Amino acid sequence: RSHRNSNGNYQFLGIAYSQYAKLDFDFTKSVILNDRNSLAFHAAFGIGIPYGNSTILPYEKRYFAGGANSIRGW
Repeated sequence: RSHRNSNGNYQFLGIAYSQYAKLDFDFTKSVILNDRNSLAFHAAFGIGIPYGNSTILPYEKRYFAGGANSIRGW
């Protein structure tokens, strides 16, 4: 059974927890041009909706543009 803290948030073991729904789509396609060359495409889309205890997604669950493996500034 969940309990609420003084702020009205649900908590588990005395810790308020995040509530959210998240849906992700991922698309990858490779096209072989010849025996030495190919093109690769990748796209990712997603949506996250906080509810209940949360008004925003937790930091580690948020979406971002770019990242460690993206090519930027070309």
